[in-house]
Amino acid sequence: SASVQDGAQATGMTVAGIENVFSGNTTSTTVLSNGGLNLFSGAVASLTTVASSGVVIASNGGSATGTADGGLRILSAGASATSTLVSGSTANEQVYAGATESGAVVMSGGLLQAGVFGSAGGTVTSATVKSGGLLFVSSGGVTAGAVVSNGGREDIFASGTAVSTVISSGGQELVSSGA
Repeated sequence: SASVQDGAQATGMTVAGIENVFSGNTTSTTVLSNGGLNLFSGAVASLTTVASSGVVIASNGGSATGTADGGLRILSAGASATSTLVSGSTANEQVYAGATESGAVVMSGGLLQAGVFGSAGGTVTSATVKSGGLLFVSSGGVTAGAVVSNGGREDIFASGTAVSTVISSGGQELVSSGA
């Protein structure tokens, strides 16, 4: 495992084990299958690529921008992400209560969740859901300003909220009881 802390900068790392970032920056990191990147308070990750079965966990105060997510990314309370690409059948981003995601693009089997059954959801703003992508909103999760285009879908389940969604031709929105 490797650690980046106290304002240090890591660039171009390939992670097959675990990389922990504390109050530092990591740029152009590739997280391989079964690898893990942990972003703690003050950590900033830019232009990260996450392979199938790779995992990124952002904790309170951790942030990420420009991630290409083909694995699993978890945003816990206080974490934030911008401009994430969630693409591929193994791509899953989970946004929990108190966390935010802005400007994500979901496509080609990717799944973006504002809330996971049994756990309170966070906030997703300005997401674009393209063909094969799914935006899932439940358990107190909120999505605002989503655009669902041809072949994309937004599902809103109990206690989920969607505000100002645009459903383009060929896009779908499913609203379940209690939403």
